[in-house]
Amino acid sequence: MRAHWRSLLCLSVLLSAGAALAEERGQNWFGINAQDVTKEEAEKLGWEEPRGVKVLRTVEGPPAAAAGLEPGDVIAMLDGIEIKDGRDLRAGLLAKGSGAVVKLRVLRAGREKTVAVTLGTIPPAAPVARADA
Repeated sequence: MRAHWRSLLCLSVLLSAGAALAEERGQNWFGINAQDVTKEEAEKLGWEEPRGVKVLRTVEGPPAAAAGLEPGDVIAMLDGIEIKDGRDLRAGLLAKGSGAVVKLRVLRAGREKTVAVTLGTIPPAAPVARADA
């Protein structure tokens, strides 16, 4: 059974694993709060099963908001690779470095579009990402 957890990519995506690294700064910055697409949302999109990550909120300024991501957008692909859930998105972003440009396939209001996002560095005052169970 698919775990029903919410991925809180709140304000950053860490470049490396480990609780000790979570306290460091200078890490990958994406700038969204997001959650996995639910079964009900997938059905509305005409999908047989849930996939992708729904943007709940973007943080003002770069990088996600500056690239034009909006609440309600569904991130379906990252650099041509399908995103199944928040873990996939996080892993894909973790593999990139700060300053990397990633191409996201986004669904907005029933239409697909490609959005280029330049990953930044987490600001010193920003909270660190965490998973919300």
